[in-house]
Amino acid sequence: LMTVGTGGGTLSFLDLRTDKFLEVNQRNEGEAGGSGVLMTGHGYLKRDEVFLEHFDGVDLRHTVYTHCYDPTYTKLFVGGGPLPVGLCGCYAAVW
Repeated sequence: LMTVGTGGGTLSFLDLRTDKFLEVNQRNEGEAGGSGVLMTGHGYLKRDEVFLEHFDGVDLRHTVYTHCYDPTYTKLFVGGGPLPVGLCGCYAAVW
């Protein structure tokens, strides 16, 4: 199983034996139920002058910068933040 985080705020699971993405039923955070991805929630995003001038009204998903499983492989930590330069924020979740 390979876990892939993206700049679009998604986390996908690829079964390397079958070369197919796994289906995911998400019940919280960004709610992508039934698709092949988990989606990050909104997290924290500083609403400063840069945000208000360039991104106000835009639905921004936090980029997945890191992720890791716990020792039992039953929980997954995801950490990230905004992708656009000049924005300040953070995102963390345990699934």
